[in-house]
Amino acid sequence: MSELRVLTYNVKFLPGHVKLGVPPKGQPWGFWETGDQATGDEVRARAILAAVLTGGWDVICLQEVFEESLRCLLADGLRAAGYHLVEKASDHDLLQEDSGLFVASRLPVIFHRFAEYAAKEGSDALADKGVLGLCLETPRAWRAEPHQLYLFATHLQAVGDETRRKQLRQLQRFIRAMLDPVRAKGVSALLVGDMNVRAEEICSGCRGLTTTGEYRAMMSILDQPRDLFREHLAQDPGHTWDGEGNARMIRPNDRRSMRIDYAFAFDFVPEHDLHAEVSELRTLRCTAASVEAFRAGPICLSDHYGVSVTLTP
Repeated sequence: MSELRVLTYNVKFLPGHVKLGVPPKGQPWGFWETGDQATGDEVRARAILAAVLTGGWDVICLQEVFEESLRCLLADGLRAAGYHLVEKASDHDLLQEDSGLFVASRLPVIFHRFAEYAAKEGSDALADKGVLGLCLETPRAWRAEPHQLYLFATHLQAVGDETRRKQLRQLQRFIRAMLDPVRAKGVSALLVGDMNVRAEEICSGCRGLTTTGEYRAMMSILDQPRDLFREHLAQDPGHTWDGEGNARMIRPNDRRSMRIDYAFAFDFVPEHDLHAEVSELRTLRCTAASVEAFRAGPICLSDHYGVSVTLTP
């Protein structure tokens, strides 16, 4: 294995009690599970499992894997295919769901850590949203010298810009804390997930895409990691939320199209102090990037599309 293929994908497996609050309200199922083109969540889960296994990704990072029976379905299938799993990053209490983060890796997991975000609001506060950090043993082809990959998977606040920025600051501190002890050991670092930050917008009078203020703020807080999809595909919109093309899985009153799911590579340990000594990490090169719609016939399997990147050291 000289190349490493990584997928991040929000799969929208909400628990029944959360579905009570989405249309049709008061029922333990969502709007996508009713009507002429109904797609039940177990059907989606089996189709997603088949798709990611067929796709052959080395590392699969999922968000919103809340429903226990579907988590078990995914875990059983991926474990049988030889993946190492971190299938539950936190234990929920009686009032809160777990984080919904789920990672499957063909690379052995040396250790992992989780931190719940302190800042939360609205319905997102019903879950233990946070960041999962994993230390992965890299492929033999990568090990001309000792090398480990630090992978960070997250899902940020959906609504509430200031809350999301507080989460980003905690995320940056978490990444720095995990990388600090190994900053001289030639490791690599990758952050993936549903950031809920719109990357670009159309600018009248401008050529191509222009970044949003919130995207620029996110990149500043994280200390300017490399946005691998944009680095590889400069002019592709890369929409991962597609209200027009994915109307079956997205509420009818939301027809926005935007890129909100990401894969970021860090060339340096992120710092909050502008005068801190720069600590270089081992650079990850992106040789391919794509948005993965994951369809079963005409129906998309989630309200998000996935993001795939292919990496070499």
